[in-house]
Amino acid sequence: MSTFIRLAAWGRALLVGGVVFGVAGACAGQAEDFQQAMQAYERNHWAAAFAGFAALADQGDARSARMALLMARFGPRLYATQFEVSASRRQQWLQAAVSDVGTSIMAATPSTTR
Repeated sequence: MSTFIRLAAWGRALLVGGVVFGVAGACAGQAEDFQQAMQAYERNHWAAAFAGFAALADQGDARSARMALLMARFGPRLYATQFEVSASRRQQWLQAAVSDVGTSIMAATPSTTR
């Protein structure tokens, strides 16, 4: 299996994980903006998708931060585009990306009663 195929599969898994685990806590406006960015992503409009995710990531949206970080990290290989992100902005996105991990995992975990 080629490196590109492995990276693409990993990217899709992260994308699905970001969507599944990031559903809780998004406000209506952010949810609409996220959907628009996701639609651009699904249509291979990489620059528009990245701009949408980056704007939401700057507002602290964890799902968008994960997507923007993914796109910035694997831009040249997966999207044939280098997305420039400053170190301070990347750090801000990293903090946002992990901010809801515990909450999201708990929300996605079925509760059991005895």
